[in-house]
Amino acid sequence: MGFSSIDDLVNEITTNGKFLKAPYQKVSNNAINSAAGRWHETLQWNGNPAAVTLTGTAGTAVALNDATSGAWYHGGNVAADTKHILSALAMSPSAGIVPATAILCDFLVNYPSLVVTGTPSTLTPTALTRYTSGEGVQAIVSVVGALGASQPALTFTYTDQGGVAGNVAGACAPPVASAPASTLFQDLATGAGGPFVRLAAGDRGIRSVQSYALATGTTGTASLMLVRPLATIPLLAINTASERDYLYQLPSLPQVVDGACLGWIIQVGSTMGPSSVFLSTLDLGWG
Repeated sequence: MGFSSIDDLVNEITTNGKFLKAPYQKVSNNAINSAAGRWHETLQWNGNPAAVTLTGTAGTAVALNDATSGAWYHGGNVAADTKHILSALAMSPSAGIVPATAILCDFLVNYPSLVVTGTPSTLTPTALTRYTSGEGVQAIVSVVGALGASQPALTFTYTDQGGVAGNVAGACAPPVASAPASTLFQDLATGAGGPFVRLAAGDRGIRSVQSYALATGTTGTASLMLVRPLATIPLLAINTASERDYLYQLPSLPQVVDGACLGWIIQVGSTMGPSSVFLSTLDLGWG
């Protein structure tokens, strides 16, 4: 349903109590320093909520949702109502993280424990349970088992948002050899850039991934995850809160669908050391 007016929003979150302030406090699990410009996902970081286990049967896709162990609690299902992010706050007391850009995502599917040397793991897809057309769904590749002294290049074949199979994504690789856990692969053609796997020209999303090719290899494992980006917030300085108002400042009120598995991915702006801290809070309302 959403909100028909500001008065309706105020009534829903005050009189009807349809409001939740959801805290997120994470500690990075990278065993060695990261560096400015690199992306990391925070789903497998420790803290509150607890780390999500991204290992499993190699290549067998697992659907992620709010019942997944370690999922961020955002108020549960709201039935006929729709839930929206009213505002977000983010900060870090760790100098190695800031300045930074954080993207809030709904994590949909995990293809776990992919080998990055030798014969690629066989992928067994599972259907999306949210954003089922694949429209707007992106792929990220995260280091789970720390990589050896090489930068393995992976190329994925996927089904796009229109149901067309056999599309080939741009090759991606970790930004450095011996990349630590939670580091995201980046586009091999540019050597940097955003956190998402580069889709074929004209594609707007991914329904599933069928296979991957491995050009170079090393020890370690990675997870391929399908995510739906929801919102973005910058972090400007250490111990300084950044806040984004999605009603007045940026009138989008991003929707959090029932079953969402929320988490942040972050591009760090300095030398992020082990056990760095990232804090955030979402204000959520529904009606």
